[in-house]
Amino acid sequence: MRENRISVFRKHTLGILVALGMVLFGSVFILFTNIGKNKATVAAEETLQFIKEQSSRSEAFAEFYQGLHLEMNGIIMICKNGLVTGSNFEEYQGKTQAEAPLIQNITEETEPDTLFSFRYYGSAYFGVFESYGENDLYVFYPVASVFFLRTLALAYVMILYILLCSVFLWLRQREEKEQEEREMACQEAVLLSATKEEKANAAKSDFLRKLSYDIRTPINGIRELVELGNRYDHDLEKQRECRKKIWETSDVLLDLISDMVDMDKLESGAVDLELRSFDMRELYEDVCQWAKELAADRGIRYHSRQLSGKNWKLYGSPSHLKQILKNVVGNAIKDNRGGDCVELSCEERQSAGGTAWFEFVCTDTRSSYRRGEPGLAVAKGLIQMMGGEIHFSDEETGEAFCRIRLPSLIDEEQAQEKDAKVQEAVKRPVSIRGKKILLVEDNELNMEIAEFLLRKEGAQVIRAWNGKEALECFEASAPGDISVILMDLVMPVMDGFQSAKAIRSLEREDASKVAIIALTASDYEEDAQKCRQAGMDEHLPKPLDAGNLIRVIQKYLR
Repeated sequence: MRENRISVFRKHTLGILVALGMVLFGSVFILFTNIGKNKATVAAEETLQFIKEQSSRSEAFAEFYQGLHLEMNGIIMICKNGLVTGSNFEEYQGKTQAEAPLIQNITEETEPDTLFSFRYYGSAYFGVFESYGENDLYVFYPVASVFFLRTLALAYVMILYILLCSVFLWLRQREEKEQEEREMACQEAVLLSATKEEKANAAKSDFLRKLSYDIRTPINGIRELVELGNRYDHDLEKQRECRKKIWETSDVLLDLISDMVDMDKLESGAVDLELRSFDMRELYEDVCQWAKELAADRGIRYHSRQLSGKNWKLYGSPSHLKQILKNVVGNAIKDNRGGDCVELSCEERQSAGGTAWFEFVCTDTRSSYRRGEPGLAVAKGLIQMMGGEIHFSDEETGEAFCRIRLPSLIDEEQAQEKDAKVQEAVKRPVSIRGKKILLVEDNELNMEIAEFLLRKEGAQVIRAWNGKEALECFEASAPGDISVILMDLVMPVMDGFQSAKAIRSLEREDASKVAIIALTASDYEEDAQKCRQAGMDEHLPKPLDAGNLIRVIQKYLR
């Protein structure tokens, strides 16, 4: 409604300005006309009174008016017996009333003591007359003199009106220009947005096509392997080979699903980078060990260079950094053929300005990287969130490499730890043989698998089917008897979070020291943070990887 009123106002601006001008000029004209008439009336009355006073003092007062100047260029005439006996204009002095043209404009209808108007030879006058004894008194004022202020006021109002109209029209023109620019900018923004949306939709469609292909490929592979295994139901070696390939293919499918979830979280801004202390050497070794096992399963030669640098105690988001390295290295391993080589290196660097960063380089024998692959897209998004850079280069030698640069935030306090403690952290893993491990799991199949993996390494397993049983088992054990607790998170009666908090709150020496490792099907960083807040030391994703499970347990047995 308001916009409609503004539109109507703009459309009829000129007419409105003209109407306002007419009202303004009319008001000023009427006001100053009345002022001029009132002023002339008052002046005439005062002049007549003055003449009366002078005539009462002396009979010979005709000479007194010669050269007398009145306000508004007034003319005085005093007549007696038909002759002009006194006037401030010499040309009328001594003339008869018939020879005084101004007096001739007085008719029988003209009332005395009343201001009247007339024209004489193109000039307008106001006049008043009065009889006083034997004398007839006349006072005349030129209209131009009476309305001088009106003329001056109209001139000033005209100048002001023109100035205001000019300013108003200039402002309107500027506003229209700005409005036009805004509309053009809006149209450009809409066009740009539409172009971006079109490109985004095209990219999303292309991504979905690739994703559909990437998902269908492992699913079809699993189906074919199952069918192949059915044909060789009496060939145990063939059955073992099919199961191994099914396991590897399912890993690819799980990675794809994780990448899809991570990409959605990145696009929606739901990823929160944590900031906590971590050891770059441990993280690098974990990634290298994982990559070594993955490469061995696929017949790929893998090599990792020794770390180069001195500051390894850092602040940052270790879980996201590990995810980045696994995505990049995993992509290189999975996309290479048997017999090819993949190499990973990590080096601490420092610019001339003192800025420190870590440079990771992954080199392999492919001719190029598939940069639209979901894992690399997730890695790129996380790297950008961490303020880093990622570059892909295809060498003429036939090798391809990916270079990652991430800024580092050194933990000075932890960097000053004694060498003995550092060596203790990286020494050869401790065996879990004979160690008591409390396994908390409500799913019978998961319990059986985890127990088998642990007993295979010689560990003693104590079963608990929910968080409450785990708490009771720990309370019933002797201090230091249980070395590690493997805790499922989602369980009846009491979940893993509540159980971990309850164990940590117990008043016994080993309650705060025993390692509690979460077992979860979720690989979200939010869940990892909840685990740490509940007092757990680490979390492992399901399905469990035997090598990774044993390696993590060994880390907390050092």
